[in-house]
Amino acid sequence: MRIHGTRLRLPTDLPCRLRLDVRPFDVNGWTDPEETSAPRSSHSPTAPPASHDGARFTKVWNDHTPHKGRRPPQKGVANFRGSTTDAEGREIVLESTLERAAATILLVDRNVARLRSQVGPVHHVDEAGKEKRPIFDFVADGNSDDLAIAIKPERKRVSSGIDDTIAKVLVQRPDFTAEATVWTEEQLPRSAEHNAGLILRSRRLRDDTEIAAVKEIAGKTTGTFCLGQLVGSRGGTADAFAAAVNLIDDGILVPTERGRIRPELKVRFAA
Repeated sequence: MRIHGTRLRLPTDLPCRLRLDVRPFDVNGWTDPEETSAPRSSHSPTAPPASHDGARFTKVWNDHTPHKGRRPPQKGVANFRGSTTDAEGREIVLESTLERAAATILLVDRNVARLRSQVGPVHHVDEAGKEKRPIFDFVADGNSDDLAIAIKPERKRVSSGIDDTIAKVLVQRPDFTAEATVWTEEQLPRSAEHNAGLILRSRRLRDDTEIAAVKEIAGKTTGTFCLGQLVGSRGGTADAFAAAVNLIDDGILVPTERGRIRPELKVRFAA
């Protein structure tokens, strides 16, 4: 092979690649010193250890109640497929990232006693006399009334005719729900989804002892202060941050500005 009349030659001073230092008695290159709690590799810090100890890498199965209604198809061009569970272990199926955001926000709302997904079909008749059978993405069972929710991207709201469908369902099917609405990106901002997910995790990690300690410090602080300052007074640990989030969830700490729950968020102690 020639380039512009010059023969192409590889350089003769290429650096040699060092061979792995594998001990003869350890084919996998793993050492497990007695003073360490987990094995470490002599050649790869990310490779899994060659261990047959089942107790070291166990997986915990969280039992749940499977969803019994309609399930979204597994194949989709642009849709998200997944599921989550509520506090009672009931499965909630999802078929878009907007539905995941809505489910996360609704599960945090203490006014929602139960969240049901893929509810229907809801039989009704359109203007042409043709029977329709829509499926509502969610029905939030409240303490007094239920709310049927249809999730749609804003760009598809008009073309889908979802507003007309909801209007006809409310008139023709008062037995189904007393109230129905459409949620788009406007009702599901990223900050609200972030805060709801953080609150759900903090609820699972709730430590009443740590919460009491953080609450005592916050009660002695006057005016507004950053959440990071409060967490820092407890060593800046993850437990302290989770405790602060739980205090926000309980209404003891009140944010003075809108936005994500983060160390820079300004809060005040509720009177």
